[in-house]
Amino acid sequence: PSLSALIKNKDPALDGELIAAVEAQLDVMDEILRSTPGKYLCGIELTLADLYLTPQLFHAMVTMDHFKGVDFYHMEGNPTRPALESFLTRMFDMEEFNNKKAYYNVDQVVYGWKVA
Repeated sequence: PSLSALIKNKDPALDGELIAAVEAQLDVMDEILRSTPGKYLCGIELTLADLYLTPQLFHAMVTMDHFKGVDFYHMEGNPTRPALESFLTRMFDMEEFNNKKAYYNVDQVVYGWKVA
């Protein structure tokens, strides 16, 4: 809900508060990933939770950057949320996601959010 509120927001005065809400959720996700014994959300095995969450995080990454200029996934440099960014790198490198058949491309995501 906080991502949708941020992206659909037309009042720039509210952006700071809405960005903080999304970032708080990303911080929780980073904490969950740091607390698990493996490299996935539920531990050492890839689960449906990972496969469900990755496209949603991709949408968040694309829309926050495109519509609000906020970058939470750092391809280079020091990560803000190391566990989450490592998880995203690992998931985006998987064949299932890398071949773009498992989720929409950037242009499709942007278009979908423009007309939503």
